[in-house]
Amino acid sequence: MTRTKVKSTIRNTDQATNAIRQIGELQIRAEKFQGEYELEINKLKAGLEHETKPLLAEIEVLAQQLKLFAFDLYELKPFKTEDLIFGEISIHKGKPTIVLLDGIDTDEAVKRLRGSAKYQGCIKVKHSLDKPLIKKEIPANVLHRYGLTLQQKEEFGYKIFREKIEATKSLDPGEDKTRRTA
Repeated sequence: MTRTKVKSTIRNTDQATNAIRQIGELQIRAEKFQGEYELEINKLKAGLEHETKPLLAEIEVLAQQLKLFAFDLYELKPFKTEDLIFGEISIHKGKPTIVLLDGIDTDEAVKRLRGSAKYQGCIKVKHSLDKPLIKKEIPANVLHRYGLTLQQKEEFGYKIFREKIEATKSLDPGEDKTRRTA
């Protein structure tokens, strides 16, 4: 499949200036809409939090009480799962995790494991390139010896001068006719 080149409809700097102005005006309008909706969303979130906070607190208290009951019951009669009418409670061993003993840090644990030929495979060593340092230290013409190269892409960007757009909008007595009302 061949790639077709798309040609710009902008033919001169006046049209480019107009495009930048339009982008800026559209961004300003979009931000205004976003701001209005964010206010409404924040009001709804605050209302939701106000309504659900006591419910969630009550759930937490009941869950804690249920947990205490389950451990008391487990001491009397060990079980994995106890069926109840509206659900079940269970006690099981969680997934084991490795925790460092008090006074031992990761470096000390690694040092101790290295001392054992049997457990050296338990140590992970992560190798990565320090790309900023490589760019700084290794000349571009030498990088290929190490299987590296520098790549630089051309990047497009534009900057909107909002102050100028807003100043011209304030001079325009016409109202924004594209805004929809609810």
